[in-house]
Amino acid sequence: MIRYILVTVLILALVALALLPFAVHTYRATTTRTCAFVVNCDFETARKIMVRTDAGDRMVAACNGRVISKQVGSLDVSTDKILKGMRGNWEVNAKTNYMVEAPNPRGGLVVLPLEQVSCVHPNHLVSVTKLLQPAGNFRGQETHVDIQPYAGATYVTITLFLDIGFTAPYWPSGQKELEKQIVEGADAALSKMQTALIKTVGERKGQKLSLKII
Repeated sequence: MIRYILVTVLILALVALALLPFAVHTYRATTTRTCAFVVNCDFETARKIMVRTDAGDRMVAACNGRVISKQVGSLDVSTDKILKGMRGNWEVNAKTNYMVEAPNPRGGLVVLPLEQVSCVHPNHLVSVTKLLQPAGNFRGQETHVDIQPYAGATYVTITLFLDIGFTAPYWPSGQKELEKQIVEGADAALSKMQTALIKTVGERKGQKLSLKII
């Protein structure tokens, strides 16, 4: 009797192992990665470039993919001190919505609905871009860009949060591979954003930029 039970258990175990590759499993991983760097440009010029050029659009594209559409939802500009000729004391608060075509982690393309909220102050600029709802394998995404004056230059910190999930046949190393891929993907996106910002500032810092009221 005991022998029969052991044989039955062994057979069931072998059947379970044989069916394992066909079992559907949910994989999910998150990561938060940060990069910091100095841009060779004074902060006043750098923040004008961020407000008056396509610098923000370039960074959204660098992080995600092709910008399909852009809509400014709200814009609040403090102009009192500008009109009085007091250089550097202007402020801007803006909300922008993007639709971006991005590579889906599991293949193909996906459209990401993003919302960007930017607050520009005399000595600080913060921009937060987040995914409004899950799309494709993207369960969540949020990017924080923090820009401050730094010894005559500009100090930039970018933090990227990613949440990726999907269902697929089970494989033993699947979760570890996903965790590795999401970290590599986040680091690659941060590197592209850094390159885009430095390039844009380098191209525009010699130009005359004025704050126009839109």
